[in-house]
Amino acid sequence: MRYFTTVVAVCLACCAAVEGKPPNIIFILSDDLGFGDYSISNPVNRTTATIPTPNIQSLADNGIKFNRSYSGPVCAPSRCTLMTGLHMGHCTIRGNDGSYSPLLSTDITVAKALQGVYVTGLVGKWGLGDFNTTGYPLAQGFDYFIGQDSQVSCHNWYPSVLQNGTDDQCEIAANGPANLGTKCLESNPGCKWANDLYSEKAVEFIERNANGEKPFFLYLSTTTPHSGNLKGVVNEYPTPFQYYEKFSDESYSAQLRYFASAVWAQDIMVGSVLQTLRDLSIEEDTVVWFSGDNGPDDHQLDVFDDPGYFRGKKRSLHEGGTRQTIAVQWKNHIKPSTSSNHILAFWDFLPTAVELAGLPPIATDGVSVADLLQGNAQTKTHEYLYWEFCMESAINGILPQQYPPGWIQAVRFDQGEHEWKAIRSNKQKMYLYDLVSDISESVDLAGQNPGVVATAVSYMEDAHVENTYWVSANSSSERCCNACYNHAGCASPCWHQN
Repeated sequence: MRYFTTVVAVCLACCAAVEGKPPNIIFILSDDLGFGDYSISNPVNRTTATIPTPNIQSLADNGIKFNRSYSGPVCAPSRCTLMTGLHMGHCTIRGNDGSYSPLLSTDITVAKALQGVYVTGLVGKWGLGDFNTTGYPLAQGFDYFIGQDSQVSCHNWYPSVLQNGTDDQCEIAANGPANLGTKCLESNPGCKWANDLYSEKAVEFIERNANGEKPFFLYLSTTTPHSGNLKGVVNEYPTPFQYYEKFSDESYSAQLRYFASAVWAQDIMVGSVLQTLRDLSIEEDTVVWFSGDNGPDDHQLDVFDDPGYFRGKKRSLHEGGTRQTIAVQWKNHIKPSTSSNHILAFWDFLPTAVELAGLPPIATDGVSVADLLQGNAQTKTHEYLYWEFCMESAINGILPQQYPPGWIQAVRFDQGEHEWKAIRSNKQKMYLYDLVSDISESVDLAGQNPGVVATAVSYMEDAHVENTYWVSANSSSERCCNACYNHAGCASPCWHQN
C-alpha cells in the first residue's frame, strides 16, 4: 500500500527523469461522457448511431490509449482522486459534494505539487471546494482559475456569474436576463455558453504561457455533456445552434440530438487545444490527456451504446460507472497508435505528472506511467484498484445493478489469467466477476472462488480509512450519502436539485 509510506528517493534521481525543461501538461476532463460516446473505445455497439469525435480520435492516433483505465463513479470523488492521487478509500471527498466536505489544506493536489516549477491553471468545473474554503482552486495550488467552483452551479450552462481567481462574482454580461431563453439557441445568440468561454480561456492560457521560463499545467474541466439548464428553456442539453444544427436532421429524439451536439462540441474544444499547440509549435513539448469523469447518465443509453458492453452507469461501481478509455498524446515521445492494456486509474495522474516534472515522488495510491509515456517498459503496476461509494437506490444502466444499495466497496485486480472484479454492499455478500470471460459482470463466481473472495476482502479492509464526513458501514454517526450541500447540512441527491 503506497498511502502513508515514506519516500526515500533522492531528488537527484527524480530530476533525471526528464532532461531539460519538463514538458507542459494538459488534462482535458469531460463531464458524464459515456464509454461509447467517443470513437476510441471498444467494445461498443456502433450499429445504431455514432457521434463524430475526430479530435479525440487524433489524440489516440498520435499517442496512446489505455484500454483498461478507470475513473471514479461520480463527479466529485472522481475529480478528487484525479487531483490528489488517492483512491476513494483515502481521498477527502467520497460522495458527490465538494461543497459539503471541501479539500483540506493538508491535501496535496497535482497543482500544489507542480506549483513553482510550473505555471498552474484551471479552466471550467472544479467541484472540490467553494470560494473562501480550503478547497478553492487558489488554495489548492492553482495560479489561475476561471470557472465554476461548485458542481451544482455547473448545471447552469449559461451562468451570469463565474469565479475568476479572487473574484467570486465575475459577471458574464452576455448572460443577462435579456439574452437568455429560447433566443439563446437561435443562430445569432447574444448569450455565451460556458463551454465556449472555457475553450477560449484555455487557448488564451496556453498562448500566454507557451514560451515562458516555466512549463505550464492546464486542467481544462468542461461541463459537457453533463445535462444542464438554460433559464426559460425545457432542454437538458441546451447547446448553441452552431453545434445543434449538425444533428438537427437525425432520426433519433430531440433530446439525443442535443446530447450528440454536446459531445461533438466537446470534441471541438479538444480540437481547439490541439490546433493551438500546433500553431505555437509546442506539440512535442506538451503531454495532453483526455478522459471522461465517470459513466454516462440522464438520457436513453442504447442509441449510442453509451456504457459500451458494461453494466451500470454513473454512480455505479459496476464497470459502466467507472470504465474509461484514456488517451494521451506526446508527439515524438509516444509512438503513434499505441494501444496499452496497462491498468490506469485517475489516481495515477499525480505521480505521473510529478515524475515528468522531475520532482521528488509524493506518497499516493497511484502508479506513475511516465516510463510508458517516454517509450520505456512499464514495470510498475497496481496490486489492486479500490472504490467505495454510498448509494441509497439501485443504479441501472442498459444492464441492471447486481448488488444491493447501501455503502458499496469494489476492488479490481489481475490474478494470473483472470481479471477479477469484486463488489460488496454494507460489508455483507460479496459478488465476484471475471472480466476476461464476463465483461458485463453477469455471472457471480464468489461461491466457486473462496480464496479470491478472501483476497478481495483483505484488499477492501486494507484500502478503507474512516472519513469524518462520508458514511461507511462502520459509521454510527449521521453522515451524508451521495448528497448535495445546503447550509443546514446533508441535502437530497444532486440530480434532484436545480
